[in-house]
Amino acid sequence: MICLLSLTLVFGVKFGELDLSYSTVYILIGISSLVFLGVAISSIKLIEAALQNNEE
Repeated sequence: MICLLSLTLVFGVKFGELDLSYSTVYILIGISSLVFLGVAISSIKLIEAALQNNEE
């Protein structure tokens, strides 16, 4: 029981057959959020530029 508890604290999250630590999960969530935010900003700027070209 103690061994299972310590493994849960070290590995934190079970993802299929992988045991991931909490820091790995937080890093993956952070990177994914930054990429999503970058794509959203880029898409908005692209749409704004396309609309400005059509108005002229």
